Amino acid sequence: AKYNSVKVPLSSSYKRQSFSLGYQVAPANVEYRSVVWSSSDSNMTVDQNGTCVPAKNSAVAAKITVTVTDYYGRTYSDWVYVSFANYPVTGVTVSPTSLALTAGEATTLSYELEPKGTLGIGSASIKTVLWESSDPQVVTVAGGVVTAIDSGTAQIRCIAADGGITAVCSVSVTADKTGLNQALTEARAVNGSLYTPDSYAALQRAIASGEAVFNKTYATTMEISAAQTAVQNAMERLIQRPAVHLIPAAGSTAAVDEGQRFVYGVLPGTTDVASCFTATEGGSLRFTPASCGSGTGSTLTLIDPYGEAVESFTLVVFGDVNGDQRYDGTDAYLVRLIVNGMIPSAALTDAQRLAADCNHDGTVDSLDAAILVHAGLLLESVDQSLPADELAANSIYLDYCGLIDQTIIPADETPSVQPQKPAAGPVSIVEQILTFFRHVQIWLFNILFVKI
Repeated sequence: AKYNSVKVPLSSSYKRQSFSLGYQVAPANVEYRSVVWSSSDSNMTVDQNGTCVPAKNSAVAAKITVTVTDYYGRTYSDWVYVSFANYPVTGVTVSPTSLALTAGEATTLSYELEPKGTLGIGSASIKTVLWESSDPQVVTVAGGVVTAIDSGTAQIRCIAADGGITAVCSVSVTADKTGLNQALTEARAVNGSLYTPDSYAALQRAIASGEAVFNKTYATTMEISAAQTAVQNAMERLIQRPAVHLIPAAGSTAAVDEGQRFVYGVLPGTTDVASCFTATEGGSLRFTPASCGSGTGSTLTLIDPYGEAVESFTLVVFGDVNGDQRYDGTDAYLVRLIVNGMIPSAALTDAQRLAADCNHDGTVDSLDAAILVHAGLLLESVDQSLPADELAANSIYLDYCGLIDQTIIPADETPSVQPQKPAAGPVSIVEQILTFFRHVQIWLFNILFVKI
């Protein structure tokens, strides 16, 4: 046995006690040069026949080792404990019986031996205990001080040197995952649309592996560190997608409004709208016609070099309200309905409202209808070259609009308080002529519109 206890009667001297040990070698017929016995405590002697004797008249426990040396100088050894006691150990308890530690943390265990005796009489003669860890890579122990090394579970054994009676403390160790958790949080927040698919996919794989380690109860420090490093490296290796933009094609009259995501300047009747534009940085375009044709309301989707849709632009052909790629009497009729409140503004898309504003003054009114009436008679064309913000800044155009303003206010929006007429005064001949032309213009418009 590994632990051998000799009970010494109270009436007998320790020095008169002995315990004999033997040994075996394998194979049985092997030749060897020497056999040496040794004791870990000078208070117990062992002779070269393996006989153990207390050196003093007192209780003692010692580790007895036998070492065999062969003719090649190789050594082989084994050990047992031998103890001599008046009151042998009958039980061991350890406190606490379980521990949950973080790697690097340390704590101390306490123990008690049976018998405890009464007033110091009859207690266990030998108080020495030995400490062992079932897995020193998880936790170590020395003198009852337990030190957590790495994640895992292990048992700390408290062994009485007298007889080998054992008590156990179960220990679980977890490693710190704070750094890994922070790296995963930052990685999850990355906007994948900003990076190339391959580099972002590599990051997702690193995140998945890191989460598996994070969710592993007893992930080791090495595993955690490797997972954290992998996530951080994947983030550092992210490659930004090229900034793809939509621009007019060379020689095209088209214009791009990136702020409002509209495209202008495409001439009515254009069969290949996409050819009027170019995608930068190796991107491409996807054209989607409107329900009535390839006019107002059609979309141009910008595709990056990796096949991902970046953003979409809506086509506006000024004057083309119904989206059939031309402006004519049908559009004039629709604008008239809009002006008279028969088509509510909420029923129109932003693109249709822009298309209906033929003169780019920011208001859909009878002037826009008049332009379309003339256009339907091939007497006028709708300007496609200037976006609304540029045309509205033209001072000559603003003066013209102020001169012939004919905005119609729907009845439900008519102010409850009518503005007072200015006091009568002399009217110049110029003002009289302008007033006359205004009335003529309204009369002509109504005649032409009825005919259409």
